[in-house]
Amino acid sequence: MGAIDLRVLLRQWSGSEVAAKLTPAWRGGYYMTFSHKKSAKDAPVSLALVLSFASEAAADQFADVYRSSLAQRYKSVQAVPSPGQSSAFQWTTDEGTVRLFIDGSTVIAAESFTAEEAAKIHAALVPTTEVPVAQ
Repeated sequence: MGAIDLRVLLRQWSGSEVAAKLTPAWRGGYYMTFSHKKSAKDAPVSLALVLSFASEAAADQFADVYRSSLAQRYKSVQAVPSPGQSSAFQWTTDEGTVRLFIDGSTVIAAESFTAEEAAKIHAALVPTTEVPVAQ
């Protein structure tokens, strides 16, 4: 996922002004889509989105934009408490559960995965998003 992709998403979800302010803080990212071969052809596709930003504040701002975009993207959205995790959020939608993890300056979104799958994805991706400390 590149800066242009991010800028397009931000413009769709929150407008040109937010896109212009937040895109320069982007430091890399990627997305993955998954589908089950045995699922019905109209079953939702699962999506994992990982974005790194220059600061925790920029990651929090992106997370706010992402949260507000859910009502635009899904017919029904209901927040669900995430016990014990202050940096994890989840919602039930008409296409499955959406989970959002904020780990410092990194944001990981997992859409339409089971709770177990989302936890595994989060655990697997967090170490790869950490920036090494210069010695």
